[in-house]
Amino acid sequence: MATFGDRMMAHFAYDSPWTFTSSAGISAGLAIVGANGGSLYLENSDSGDKRTLYYFGVGASFGPLPMSGSFSTPEMWSKGLGKIRGAKRSLTFNDLRGPMCILSGSLAAGILPDGASGSVFFLGFPVGLALLGGAIEIILSGLLTATAYGAIVGHFKGIDAGVSLLPGYAR
Repeated sequence: MATFGDRMMAHFAYDSPWTFTSSAGISAGLAIVGANGGSLYLENSDSGDKRTLYYFGVGASFGPLPMSGSFSTPEMWSKGLGKIRGAKRSLTFNDLRGPMCILSGSLAAGILPDGASGSVFFLGFPVGLALLGGAIEIILSGLLTATAYGAIVGHFKGIDAGVSLLPGYAR
């Protein structure tokens, strides 16, 4: 039986020329609801084109804190993990815009000057699932129908610990 990871690699079979080069954002959480918004800075290795993808998401957040809040700026360290992978051979910037879903985790420990976070952005997410924001099982199955995904890690300032699954929109 194929695992979720196997199915994901089969669906997102193609490296695109796009990579995340940096990011900036703000997030907040209250009880089990989280929200995140910001900017993703991208570069196309084929054309040298540099673009910005603005995004927001609201959904479920799980962690040990009853409230959380954090922010990052483009000057703070962040880095994309490899190329953005696509379900089709050639991805344009417009393919990355529209409904999306963010799967993220973060931790701000008292021994570090900055918190650390990692996020996977599923871009070109099915419109109905992104707007519905329904059951987690429905969203997870929808991840395998997105157009592309990319991952980024970075530092942030604030108090935040946990994981989030946030349907949203990127433009």
